[in-house]
Amino acid sequence: MLRAWRKKYDIPEKVAALHRKAILKQAAQSMAFKGQPVYRARLKALLKRKVKGQADKFA
Repeated sequence: MLRAWRKKYDIPEKVAALHRKAILKQAAQSMAFKGQPVYRARLKALLKRKVKGQADKFA
């Protein structure tokens, strides 16, 4: 199973995209649970915000 995953996500860009998708899903679930509005534009705006100590390549 791990070998199949590694074959599918064989470059860092694919791994980063998968991670980003998972984070977005978790953020949306958390926002919905807290009763905050969840919509695409808001999630994009939150993603663009810089986090202290965050590397530029992950922005």
